[in-house]
Amino acid sequence: MTPPNRLPLQEAMESGQIPALGGIRAVAVFLVIVFHASFPAVPGPHGVLMFFVLSGFLITWLLLKEQEQRGAISLSAFYKRRLLRIFPAFYVFWVLYVIHAVATNKQPPWGAYIASFFYVSDYYRSVVSAVNDNMGHTWSLAIEEQFYLLCPLLVVYLCRDLKFLAKVLAVLVGFLWIARAVRYTLLGLSSEYIYHAFDTRVDHLLIGCLCAVVLKAGLFSGFWKRVCVWQAPLLLLPVIVASAILTHRVEAYRNTIGYAVDPLLFALFMCQMIALHDKPVWSALNWTWVTFLGTISYSLYLYHPLTFQIVHEVLPNLAYRYKAPIGYGVTILVAYLSYRFIETPFLRLKKRATRIQPADDAVRTGELTEFQHARS
Repeated sequence: MTPPNRLPLQEAMESGQIPALGGIRAVAVFLVIVFHASFPAVPGPHGVLMFFVLSGFLITWLLLKEQEQRGAISLSAFYKRRLLRIFPAFYVFWVLYVIHAVATNKQPPWGAYIASFFYVSDYYRSVVSAVNDNMGHTWSLAIEEQFYLLCPLLVVYLCRDLKFLAKVLAVLVGFLWIARAVRYTLLGLSSEYIYHAFDTRVDHLLIGCLCAVVLKAGLFSGFWKRVCVWQAPLLLLPVIVASAILTHRVEAYRNTIGYAVDPLLFALFMCQMIALHDKPVWSALNWTWVTFLGTISYSLYLYHPLTFQIVHEVLPNLAYRYKAPIGYGVTILVAYLSYRFIETPFLRLKKRATRIQPADDAVRTGELTEFQHARS
């Protein structure tokens, strides 16, 4: 039973494992994969946007829980956790991809590979070359890593006054919205730069941060009560889909309105799914197989361009309707192997090395990946 003064959203957020997030990650990563698997009509780039918001939300929530539980936030422990969570799987992928590229390409784009290695491929693609190879998707991982360098500092110094922190984040987001629109409409900033660069996409992660701070501070409880009834997502989803289609197809809308509105809409939907995780229809995000795909979403994101390329190379004459299911199956298998034999051992090491409390570790299934991310 939910106490009379506690909202279902608050109860779910404070539980050992935040519900629905694994399912959301699965949806996000498959938007990206389907888009890259020759279905350009699908708004796959929104999978990346979803990962950005989710990443900012979860990282901030975990930091705030650490502050609440321990009275302080350890930056060294945070960076150790990020290193052990993200680097091992990524660098194994990087080595395997480079081996494949050298074996099959007489002139591999070494600049892009080096930029990926050092997590600066967002600016490499924005400024140097938007090379469209199978490591191009690492631009979103670069944005995530750059965000991880800055976000904890802001939270550490302002977390004792969550209302003030929320105001600071809101002002930052608003400034970035205006700056992006002005740079596009008046200064002629290219869509390629806006799509890939940290400074034009970081507001998506900051919106996730803001959402976490607002919930932790208990702000706008009346609003959350009204929008987290089971019918509300039915009204919100058509708006999300309509805006996503416009963002995907209309450049001017994307660079001025879409990139401001869409992460807000998704943040609201994410909170609805957390609050309604045990309600009919929405509980599908917690089905075992959906959660499993969310758990391996980081490796799914990493490997899907490479696995589909290899399937195409091995079966060049096979009809796409047969080749596509094989590509999805191989991608899931490789992602599972990466998760089982690379990610999992380092996740155990992460727990021991940083002495994560049980509550923190239980939330791990929602940690982005962080994007976990995902890409487009």
